[in-house]
Amino acid sequence: MKVYLDMDGVIADFVTASIKAHGVGHVVNAEACQHWDYFAKWKGGMTKKQFWSKCMSHEFWVNIPAYPWTRDLYRLIKSVDHTVKIATSPSKDPGCLTGKMEWLDNHLNLTTSDVIFIHEKWRLADPYSLLIDDDKKKVKQFKEAGGKAILFSGVNNDWEGVSIEERL
Repeated sequence: MKVYLDMDGVIADFVTASIKAHGVGHVVNAEACQHWDYFAKWKGGMTKKQFWSKCMSHEFWVNIPAYPWTRDLYRLIKSVDHTVKIATSPSKDPGCLTGKMEWLDNHLNLTTSDVIFIHEKWRLADPYSLLIDDDKKKVKQFKEAGGKAILFSGVNNDWEGVSIEERL
């Protein structure tokens, strides 16, 4: 089985990094951010363009904190003798690719052969593949394309009202 593990929101705490980048940690914490448009309420309202303007640069991406479970989750998946690839969606920031690669090297000792930068993760789906992602839409598309998927709890989804069948 091939396992595709998402990065932001699953093993890398993008939300906390974005809060720090915007300097709103004194009024907002990661637990209060329940949807991907969480920034719209900051500073009296914020556009996507304003939000992403502070979440750019190699340094931003390489300094995203790892979750406490990052190494254990990766090792657990690898211990089942699966092929594991990090499947992550890059932003428009040129520093995103190099920053994410350095992050993966620093935290999991991974190289470019272990990573796939892709927005349309459903293109990786087949009957012998599993996606672990916090994006409900990407999980649904992956399953519709013939793969298996697990919805990882996170900012991009709200498990209230989500059946176990939708999560797996």
